[in-house]
Amino acid sequence: MGAFANQNLETIPANAGIGEVFTASPYAVKTFNNYDDGLKVGYFVQDKAGVISSLDGTSTPNIVGVVKRDIAGYLESDTIQKNLPYPKQVVDIVNFGGVSVATIDGATITDGDLVYVVNSGDNAGKATNVATSNIAVNAIFQHAVDGGWKIVIKNYIS
Repeated sequence: MGAFANQNLETIPANAGIGEVFTASPYAVKTFNNYDDGLKVGYFVQDKAGVISSLDGTSTPNIVGVVKRDIAGYLESDTIQKNLPYPKQVVDIVNFGGVSVATIDGATITDGDLVYVVNSGDNAGKATNVATSNIAVNAIFQHAVDGGWKIVIKNYIS
């Protein structure tokens, strides 16, 4: 059996939180140096005129992926800050594979549901399984984690 007899490499632990990339399967992370300060970890973001920005109701947003947690940043922070705790030059965006994301409060999500992204309002950038008025991404929900769900992005977003 060995050291891995009781390990399940197919899941992120339920306490993983959001913005975590799942590295046991293929994944991709793109790095951008032109981004808005205060991007929320675990939220989908867009490329708006060459700047990585939060979703804001733009009629046809160019979604680029999910903001990855900064492992060198403050543990308590749920945003990417350009100047704290050190000058942050880049932001990492997960655009393929498993990643944990923020979901809308009160959503009734089931494993295997399709992922849609809220484009505007208080929930902008969060994932949901409701298609109406939201943006489809080629991803599915896999299981719940602290603050959201692990999803699998099946094709490169951008």
